[in-house]
Amino acid sequence: MKEHRFREAELAFKNLLLIQQKQKKSVPDAVMSEYYNFIGVCLHAQGKSGDAIEYYQKGLTSLPKMAWKQHVKLLSNTAMAQSALNKKDRALQSMTKALSLARKHSLPAQDKGVLLNNYGQLLAANSKLSQAKIVLIEAVQTRENLAQNTDRNLISPLNNLALVCIQLDELDEAEGHCKRAISIQEREDDDEALVFASWNNLANIYVRKKKFDEAERSFENALEIAKMRFGPHSEQALKVSESLSLIYNANGKFSATKQ
Repeated sequence: MKEHRFREAELAFKNLLLIQQKQKKSVPDAVMSEYYNFIGVCLHAQGKSGDAIEYYQKGLTSLPKMAWKQHVKLLSNTAMAQSALNKKDRALQSMTKALSLARKHSLPAQDKGVLLNNYGQLLAANSKLSQAKIVLIEAVQTRENLAQNTDRNLISPLNNLALVCIQLDELDEAEGHCKRAISIQEREDDDEALVFASWNNLANIYVRKKKFDEAERSFENALEIAKMRFGPHSEQALKVSESLSLIYNANGKFSATKQ
């Protein structure tokens, strides 16, 4: 979903809350909690992680203890927002609470896959790469084993697993994860942000392997997507343009990105 869509969704849910408050309707706590969670997700996607945490906390406060699945979701989302703000200790505390609840109540496989993917990202952000790899492999396997599994559910953990493998200098394995994610995205016509991440990761792998022709093609794909998804002057597009210029120079070509 593009950023303006997240903004539209945020406003829509906030409007729903406002209408219900004005009409003084009795809304179940679990439903209110979902509203707060959706607003938090939309805010986090727009880079407003501090505001997102406030809504996640509202959701947690409004929930009865028996609604443990929603507690797990909100705690996990809180952890990811805290990590985005570089509050690493708090993020690990929130995620530990989520994991503890999940183990206690046997979280359904689909929710478990989401939780493991988030936990793997958090471990990687804290430089616990070997642990992160184990968790992300489990996230992929959990989603593969779902009775109603759809391939697109594998894209995010595959991208995250590829990043961890790159940092561990396991480049052949990382390349395989990227290519698998890209093939799924081409088949499913999925989120452009995930497609961008896959192509950008693959390009960087090829640079590390000194396969500059392959790196050039991958960066060109990443740049095209970045311009469409984030805008031609976005941070993502500018970073890829810079990388592509270096590859053009390495390949003895004039930098088309500077024309």
